[in-house]
Amino acid sequence: MGVKCVAHHHDFYWERERYSKPTCKFIEEILEKYFPPKHELIKHVVINEIAKEEIKKRKGLDATIVPNVFNFDVPSWKVDEYNKDFRKSIGLKDNDILVLQATRITERKAIELAIDVVSELKKEENLKELFNKDLFDGRKFNEESRIVLVLAGLFESEGRYIELLKEMAYRKNVELLFINDVIEHSRCEIDGKKCYSLWDAYVFADLITYPSILEGWGNQFLEGLFAKVPMIIYEYPVYKTDIKKKGFNVVSLGDTYSVENNGLVSIDENMIKRAAKECVELLTNSEYRNKFVEENFELGKKYFSYKSLEKILSRLF
Repeated sequence: MGVKCVAHHHDFYWERERYSKPTCKFIEEILEKYFPPKHELIKHVVINEIAKEEIKKRKGLDATIVPNVFNFDVPSWKVDEYNKDFRKSIGLKDNDILVLQATRITERKAIELAIDVVSELKKEENLKELFNKDLFDGRKFNEESRIVLVLAGLFESEGRYIELLKEMAYRKNVELLFINDVIEHSRCEIDGKKCYSLWDAYVFADLITYPSILEGWGNQFLEGLFAKVPMIIYEYPVYKTDIKKKGFNVVSLGDTYSVENNGLVSIDENMIKRAAKECVELLTNSEYRNKFVEENFELGKKYFSYKSLEKILSRLF
């Protein structure tokens, strides 16, 4: 019918193990011919540089990169009448440190690295620093305070991953708090139970862990920028090719990992120690922290806002 169209590709079949090796010749032919479709009226867009290179190499198609974006022009998330009881409702006190893992719970999110960082934060030399200084917002961390890794996402692992995380946390004396039962897409009440949006969890986070070893792009990264909370990041491939060069401030876990016998990933112990030290600084130095997160917000607004998306789309046709 002569209608121009944009094909927006998020994941290609060759990027996922379960789809990349079809056992039926017919399916193989369909994937080759139609995924993605080739037509003069179709403009292709992908979400990262790796995908752009691959679609050109495999299919001979040119593509435009359209990264994940976020609306940086809406009011910031704050404490209000609805969410002011959030900490209490999940069993935390005001002077506890809330380390938020906002992603789904599945292997490629490498949440074991977040456990490593929290475990290191609880080492004597780091606790001593926290005891001796006020937290960035004036709260006092004391002998009764806890450092808790709060997991807000859905369970998506099909194997023993969650049990392995629990065993590791127990072994390393890290408290895990699973709160997905009170997190919904938006604020609501279910069967008489008050539920919060994911945005409410960000409001009360002191640190965000984002140790994924594989991401197509990274929604949680943008959410952390908007929330103005420091993030602990493993430098996954797309982060390195598409995001890092923008100059964001992050607590880096490096870009090299190994896989243990139980399937969990690990990184160099010195990276964990360095990350924990920087986290202590971000938890206790308000001036350093404010500069850290405000610069991130402005960079996010510059490169990954709706306005930046509009510019990209206006050049497609």
